[in-house]
Amino acid sequence: MNVAVFGSGNIGRHHVRAYADAGANVVAILGSTRESAQATASRLNEELGTQVRPYHDLGQLIAQEDIEAVSVCTPNALHEEQIRTALLNGIDVLAEKPLVWDAKKSPMQNFETAKSLVELAHDRGRILTLNTQLAAPFQLYMQEYARRFSD
Repeated sequence: MNVAVFGSGNIGRHHVRAYADAGANVVAILGSTRESAQATASRLNEELGTQVRPYHDLGQLIAQEDIEAVSVCTPNALHEEQIRTALLNGIDVLAEKPLVWDAKKSPMQNFETAKSLVELAHDRGRILTLNTQLAAPFQLYMQEYARRFSD
């Protein structure tokens, strides 16, 4: 499976590593600038032995790469455009939380935007899913509690 990661920061790098560990072929990473994309791709290629190609233009990445899935690990305000572009191009999407959030929009407008993306994925027969995780102190406490009493 060919995968791209949108976002060259810490979360994006984590997704690249997770995909590589799972046996996916990570072919591209999208950064906010040419420099950030190149630096991240170089670092990942050295660390993981991958051949991740850097991009800073979403349209160029979509046009030049044959990808089946993407992770969206960019700032929240960029999610809508990136998710919509991927879905319209027949690409499955794993988005970091929140699915969409634009501070310039009302909560109801953000809800409607998210709803439209879910409907688009459904209409196109694509997967759109959200990565959520709970790392709250309570959860960490309960994990440690369970570990101690399972020994």
